[in-house]
Amino acid sequence: METLEDAQDEIRQLKVRLEVQQMRVENAHKDRDEAFRLVDQMREHVEDAQHLIERWQEAFEMVQDADGTWQFDPTITGMMARHDETREKYIELLARWNKLVPRYNAKIAPQPIGRPMKASTAQVEDVKRRHKAGESLRKIATATRLSFRTVRTIVGKADGTDRTSRRHEKLRRLEFDRLRAAEYRRRKKMRDALPKQIGELQERGAALVKAAKGLGQD
Repeated sequence: METLEDAQDEIRQLKVRLEVQQMRVENAHKDRDEAFRLVDQMREHVEDAQHLIERWQEAFEMVQDADGTWQFDPTITGMMARHDETREKYIELLARWNKLVPRYNAKIAPQPIGRPMKASTAQVEDVKRRHKAGESLRKIATATRLSFRTVRTIVGKADGTDRTSRRHEKLRRLEFDRLRAAEYRRRKKMRDALPKQIGELQERGAALVKAAKGLGQD
């Protein structure tokens, strides 16, 4: 048979359990209120993003086609297309130029012009060494027993400033930055996909805002 003491103990246990449940309910209410607050903040953020996209559309003069997809203004689209076409032509000309360079240099640049130089290979190297050391052309001519004109020609060829070198200067290959080209193609792909992505983003944003406004009203 249950005694009064047993009943009082059971009541105390029930009170404790009730207090625990009450705390859980209060915490759930706080979590719910915090969730609603965050939802309101996110809804406001989505609305701000929607307004920003609308300003972008206005700034870039974007228009909707028959399917409702946003597109850049035809004038801007044409300008970007002409830019891309010009760039592709430049890359093609650059490749043709670099392909020509070794053929030109092999056929034209190495061919000597004018009278043969009256100096041996050893004398030529001696003149270059003395010139690099800072000796004057006349001093080099006296030391090497070469004519002043020959010394001047040797030095001019070494520096690329003589008449023959200027006339048949070797062509130089033009650098093609492959990393930069790849980055440009990546940005172009993103740009081409942007109009469709903008429309999809607006649709999802509008649906989320509508859902957020109706949250907790039932």
